[in-house]
Amino acid sequence: MNDTIMDESTAPPASNEDRFYTNVPTSLSYEDMKHVIGKSGRHLHLLCDSTGVDKIWYNKGRRMFHVWGKRSCLEAASKALNTHMSKVIKRYKLTPEESIVYEDDVCVRGSLQGAIDPKHMMHLIGLKGRHFKHVTASSGVSYIWYDDQNHHIEIWGAPSSMSVAHEQLQCLL
Repeated sequence: MNDTIMDESTAPPASNEDRFYTNVPTSLSYEDMKHVIGKSGRHLHLLCDSTGVDKIWYNKGRRMFHVWGKRSCLEAASKALNTHMSKVIKRYKLTPEESIVYEDDVCVRGSLQGAIDPKHMMHLIGLKGRHFKHVTASSGVSYIWYDDQNHHIEIWGAPSSMSVAHEQLQCLL
């Protein structure tokens, strides 16, 4: 990816116009997440069903939940998740840890024009997104999307994680 054409933006990913995500930070410890998540993710599945979002999962590295789904459902799902966490805290008499400062996500876009032919993108992305998932997890960003219409990559995450993700993606090119 060429550094000179990367920019920060808050626009949604072009390929997912009706779907997006939001982050719900938590000050609960990782050990306490079992009460929030439930066995095999039962509580999160119930929250998805009741609020109409597609998926909710916990990001241990960033100590926050990611909520993915229809834009119109994200606010209700975030509120329901916060309500659920409050009930868990009260029920199990949990003590939240000190407040943590969270960085808001930004989007960095990088054009792939001249770097890789669109028909070879499957090798960069990896089988079932394996390469993108690895970069996402190891760099600490929230998401990486490939926009096939514009032939560019969008990286969403905390500004402090962007350079690591960018370097790892360049190594894959």
